[in-house]
Amino acid sequence: MPGPHKIYLANPKLLRTIVPTGAYFQTESTLAKAEIEIVTNVINGRWGAAYTNYEHEKIGIELGHLAPEKVAALIAGLPTSFEDPRQQVVYELSCTLAAARVVPVGLFRRAQNLVGDAGIVDVTALMGWFTAACLTLMAYDVPSDAVGLDQGRGSHSRPMRTTMFHGNDAPRLSLVDPDNSTDEVAEAFKLLPVINVFRTMANAETLYPTYIAYVALLFKQLALDAALERMIVLRVARRSDCYYAWRQNVVVARSVGVIDEQITPSRTSGDFTCLAMTLEVS
Repeated sequence: MPGPHKIYLANPKLLRTIVPTGAYFQTESTLAKAEIEIVTNVINGRWGAAYTNYEHEKIGIELGHLAPEKVAALIAGLPTSFEDPRQQVVYELSCTLAAARVVPVGLFRRAQNLVGDAGIVDVTALMGWFTAACLTLMAYDVPSDAVGLDQGRGSHSRPMRTTMFHGNDAPRLSLVDPDNSTDEVAEAFKLLPVINVFRTMANAETLYPTYIAYVALLFKQLALDAALERMIVLRVARRSDCYYAWRQNVVVARSVGVIDEQITPSRTSGDFTCLAMTLEVS
């Protein structure tokens, strides 16, 4: 079973209710497949769930027959356009709703004329369905190329995020092996611990040695207090929605004295003038 359905198995009553909705959009929707994929990629891009974005970028191209550059724009939230009037109005409507903006009367009337009230409802319901799918996948931290399901636990246990899916994160760049790199890159690897983020960056052979020399300076004692430095890093990781950087630096932050009461506001949207950016916690 694909995507969030593997997680929905933990709640059979919900599964029996929600699966027919997904099936409807596969076989009975008033929207064409291309239109469905326009809506799907817009809302997936809005929520940023790795699995749905990875899957529907491919589906939009292969089954929706959309141009790759247009699918990429839908996911990235970049402007694009479609020659087909129905596709264009579906795109404009879904973008407006995903941005939580008022649907102008002119856009609404064009949508009514082109896809009808049934089509408008299909767009809104589809966005709601994929919002639920995205949030479910994000809650369980499902990676982009996840496969399989570990069903070895009891039916009432909460599936562990790290064991529910067994696959890989579909890396777009290979990890450079220090032992098989150029002499200049190999020397640069000696400046810092050989972790995956640096092995990925090393694919840029010309830039990497210079860049890593700069990064190495940041690993030395700065004028900032070590704890305050880590809280700044955590704030940047949170604002960038970079889970890798967040996860790594929570560990480092705790090792230099940052406590959970300081970390939590950085992860949510707490009062940054208080706990998140001060070393004084009562």
